[in-house]
Amino acid sequence: MSACTAGAGYSSHHLLDNYDFASLGNGLVVDVGGAGGHNSFAIAQQYPKLNFVVQDLEAAFGEAGVKVPTELEGRVEFMAHDFFTPQPAKADLYYFRFIFHNWSDKYGVKIMRALLPALEPGARILVYDNCLPEVGTVPGWREKLLKTMDIYMLKILNARESFWLADSRFKFLGVTRPEGSNLALIEARWEG
Repeated sequence: MSACTAGAGYSSHHLLDNYDFASLGNGLVVDVGGAGGHNSFAIAQQYPKLNFVVQDLEAAFGEAGVKVPTELEGRVEFMAHDFFTPQPAKADLYYFRFIFHNWSDKYGVKIMRALLPALEPGARILVYDNCLPEVGTVPGWREKLLKTMDIYMLKILNARESFWLADSRFKFLGVTRPEGSNLALIEARWEG
């Protein structure tokens, strides 16, 4: 996967520069499927009031060789968790980077529904993944690349980022495509 997400278009600065993490105050962010935690580390370094739980399968932690940087100890922790099972952590933000494009709608909905036991009104869900842009809003070569990837993922996995199908109590807040990023920020809030 790292070979597919290398390069400037996948840099964490796109996320850091385009999402209002400061609005979470002293909140908790759960990085669902976060493997080695590199995105949580980057966010934690820029937003010292936030705490993080990086969740993934135990095997993913072993492959990633996880270790919390010394300056982030006590603010970032790792938790073995299968995102198809009920979410155990109550948080202000649940963050999914490059997760949903690999799953058909059926499984994407199952991942989102697994959050329901932990969600409290106002909790946000942030999906940072591929999302087709409006026609003509990005250079032609990039639009073609994104459409090709979208068709490929649909053909192979019947995948779409349609998380709001999971429950009508999710309020869709919008999509932001950071300049120069290959990914888009897709946000919803739990209305309970």
